Amino acid sequence: MSLPMRISQVMLSKGWGGAERIFIDLVKGLAEQGVQVQAIMDERFPKKDQLEGIANVFPVYMRAFSHWDFFAAHKLKQAIKQFSAELVHCHLSRAALMGGKAAAKLSIPSVVTTHNNIKLKYCCDIQRFLILTESQRQYLFANGVSADAITKIPNFSNFEPVTELQPRSAPVFVAYGRMVPKKGYEDLVRAFQLVLQQQPGVRLIIGGDGQEKGKLLALVDELNLAQQITFSGWVEDVSQFLAQGSVFVLPSRNEPFGIVLLEVMASGLPIVTTKTGGAIEILSDDTAYFAELENPASLAEAMLQGLNDKQRWYKAAQALSLFNDSYRKGSVIPLTIDYYRSLL
Repeated sequence: MSLPMRISQVMLSKGWGGAERIFIDLVKGLAEQGVQVQAIMDERFPKKDQLEGIANVFPVYMRAFSHWDFFAAHKLKQAIKQFSAELVHCHLSRAALMGGKAAAKLSIPSVVTTHNNIKLKYCCDIQRFLILTESQRQYLFANGVSADAITKIPNFSNFEPVTELQPRSAPVFVAYGRMVPKKGYEDLVRAFQLVLQQQPGVRLIIGGDGQEKGKLLALVDELNLAQQITFSGWVEDVSQFLAQGSVFVLPSRNEPFGIVLLEVMASGLPIVTTKTGGAIEILSDDTAYFAELENPASLAEAMLQGLNDKQRWYKAAQALSLFNDSYRKGSVIPLTIDYYRSLL
């Protein structure tokens, strides 16, 4: 009987977003399959408690003040050595820099999930790259990474998919996420104003929080939309939040992948999205309605299609089927484990 695989997963972020969420889900998914997982996190990581008390998961907390924190890098290497890791899997740039160096010194393989177009100066010691989209492959090619060092494995979601669609007639758009400039919520508010001019009675519910919320509230007041737009705060129960709407809108200006899209696909709602790298990789005209980036008029047109097109629930059904086939944990975790085995 072979011994369990031992993998160090390194995430030194202090924030919370899609990359951090997939790190948590990946650690849990690997542990469920019997992999021994060392989860190395910054002690300020907001969701670290989600990995405590789980079989096969061994959390380690440290504080990294910068990419070039010598003491943190030494502590990281010692933790990996004490765990007897067979491979180091890094997430985002700080982990790539420190984890790659530690793996090189310990003579074990290293891999980074890019999550975005990571600056390669942080990947000098990384041996392999896990990408999420073809645009990330082209970025790595253009910056001198060889084809045999790149493997594509998509993100996944633990979201429990619906078993049947529940079409909703109420004209309510829903959107949620971090309120930062790249998420495009200002474009959404302006697009909604255009939709309202053509179809009075529609509503918009926006979930989430962040640095742009004050600016968005001011814009809503300026456009006299306070009666039609509701800000519901941070979304804890995604399923319950989505149940309020009849169409989901992702107005992002930049979205390398988009875990939120997977959750909405699983929920069975029609999807309107801008043409970000992640969206055009995951979805197609058969599964969603697309709008141009940073273009409220184009977004409004797509939103009206998503609300009124007779094919909208057919597209939602196709998106749900795609999620079940390609983006569930049961599909992606085995691919990841096989990938690890190929490196060992």
